[in-house]
Amino acid sequence: MGVEELFNYGYSTELVRFSLVAGAVVGLFLYERFEIAGGGIVLAGYLALFVRQPSYIAFTFGIALLTWVLVTKVLARYVLLWGRNRLAIMIFVGATLAWAIEAVWGMSRLPFEAHVVGIALPALLANDFQRQGVLRTSTAAGAGIVITFALLSLMEWLVYARPI
Repeated sequence: MGVEELFNYGYSTELVRFSLVAGAVVGLFLYERFEIAGGGIVLAGYLALFVRQPSYIAFTFGIALLTWVLVTKVLARYVLLWGRNRLAIMIFVGATLAWAIEAVWGMSRLPFEAHVVGIALPALLANDFQRQGVLRTSTAAGAGIVITFALLSLMEWLVYARPI
């Protein structure tokens, strides 16, 4: 009985690691230079791996937006949410929404796939939506993803001498 692979990113292990580190550096640069956060330090590097599957990125942002609305506009009326408490609730709500939507979508016969990237990424985005706004967070995340993907493409070309 072997260990099953969780997900095939379409990249070598080294390039996946590079993407995560490059995304963290890009995220830190954007925060230090422009004081904008793009949904956590791992988000840009992780989502840059999925640029070739834009529906994955769109569903991740969609679940983040839905999580933000449910937690800050609905649950916050009944429960005191702040700091780590709020983040923990956002992770729970985001993961639950992602699993539920993927299960329902999987039973449908729609022509494209619906997958949310990571369990915690929608919650990290939702948390920054709450802190600095949807537009500001989405702009920072988008910029981080594009810059990280450019670096990933360059690294892949340098290492394998072939474009993505």
